[in-house]
Amino acid sequence: MKKLLANLKFTFIALLATGIILITQSAFKSSPKQDSNSYYFTGNSTAEMTNSNNWTASSGSDEECRGVDLPCLVVLADGQTINDYLNGKTDQEIIDGATTRKAQN
Repeated sequence: MKKLLANLKFTFIALLATGIILITQSAFKSSPKQDSNSYYFTGNSTAEMTNSNNWTASSGSDEECRGVDLPCLVVLADGQTINDYLNGKTDQEIIDGATTRKAQN
């Protein structure tokens, strides 16, 4: 009986440890790369934000997005173009809609 209880205890601990490992690994997975419906702002001022020529489709590479002044990356809805996204938005709406921001040069 003691051996059975010891085996059950061992099995329970092994299952618990496996569950903890799986949960921990899933919690620390890196975010997926941005798809082609993400755009980086290449301009240097708010005056350039509404011009779609100042936005480049994301290649999935890590861009320098540090700061608070300007948008850096926007993620568009499926089927939406950068022109659709920018159309009719104020500068502040574009900044607020950015996933990340960058400093103004």
